[in-house]
Amino acid sequence: MLRRPLIKHCVKPQNVSSNVRTTNNKQTIAKLKATNWTISTLLILTNIYFLPISFVTLKTTGGAFGYGLLILPISLSINLLLISAGLTFKTKFNNSIGLLIINGLGLLWASFWLWLLLTTPKLD
Repeated sequence: MLRRPLIKHCVKPQNVSSNVRTTNNKQTIAKLKATNWTISTLLILTNIYFLPISFVTLKTTGGAFGYGLLILPISLSINLLLISAGLTFKTKFNNSIGLLIINGLGLLWASFWLWLLLTTPKLD
């Protein structure tokens, strides 16, 4: 029977691919944080337009005949996106993919309605 020699001080070779993986992982996390931060900032800026619309509509109870209440579900849904946009600025959630998806879809929703409300002419 052959015996293997005992090596007391075994040196493991450095794995170069693990160093590359951690560098790529850090870059991906940095890009995710920057994208999350940018989308959340744009959502907050869009709410500068929709928050006063919600307050004025609630204050005037929808205006004449209450037709202004038709825009209230749209504006309130956009206002609720402030919660997810605000969570992105906390360090616990700033690299969350779920918040990125929610905020991205919410930004598409808000920008569509912002474009529609700003470009539609008034019927006087």
